[in-house]
Amino acid sequence: MQNKKRMLNSLILYYGVLQTLHALTLARAGLLILAGMSAPFPILPPPEGWSAQAMAFLYGLAGVDLIGIVLGILFAIQN
Repeated sequence: MQNKKRMLNSLILYYGVLQTLHALTLARAGLLILAGMSAPFPILPPPEGWSAQAMAFLYGLAGVDLIGIVLGILFAIQN
């Protein structure tokens, strides 16, 4: 029983660290993109670039992703 609890706590800690790194990576990418630099990971835009509608969708996706990250970190902290 104690071994299962230790394993569960280890997995929750791993999840919290993973989500924290995810948040830092997302923040860095967002700052680079907003500064007009290229993204630090391959996004593969179309040859003519991203349309305004696509960028709005991607920013919305990043916002929803950030909500999931925050909830994941809060979950890890509470356990």
